[in-house]
Amino acid sequence: MRLTNWLQRFGVIVAAVCFWAVLPSIGQTGMTPAAPVPPQIASAQTIFISNGGSDCIGPVQNQIGGGPDLPYNQFYAAMKQWARYQLTSDPAQSDLVFEVHFSCVASAAKLGEYDSQFRVVIYDVKTHFVLWTATQPVEMAILSSTAKKNFAAAANALIDDLKTLAAAGATIKTQ
Repeated sequence: MRLTNWLQRFGVIVAAVCFWAVLPSIGQTGMTPAAPVPPQIASAQTIFISNGGSDCIGPVQNQIGGGPDLPYNQFYAAMKQWARYQLTSDPAQSDLVFEVHFSCVASAAKLGEYDSQFRVVIYDVKTHFVLWTATQPVEMAILSSTAKKNFAAAANALIDDLKTLAAAGATIKTQ
């Protein structure tokens, strides 16, 4: 009986080691399928861009300049340049609402400092549900000119994220 108990324990140990050895490779091989992108994002023709405001009035906004509406203006200009969606001035005449927000969150790296970020929340006009949220950090800078470049880079990266999202939605829609 002792040999049988020992073999059972050995088998359990071997199974556990195999499980833990295989587990990291599951994430690396992409075995988790991507969740679907809401089809409304790909099928939408018109959007309304909403100014969700900024909670970073202070050092970040002073360094970047442009006032509290700069995130909205920057995002609006980038979306207009992309020209994927027709921009409307009335949310009721739109398929989606993109709410732009600029925020500062407490830095995980340095106590008393803040990291700024762009965030866009996509709402379905018909259901009023949030379909997607995308966030892009804005890298900190010492010089005002670098801060402005980092700000523009974050806005453009956010647009790139939305382009990828719309393309993924279109792929899912056609399958």
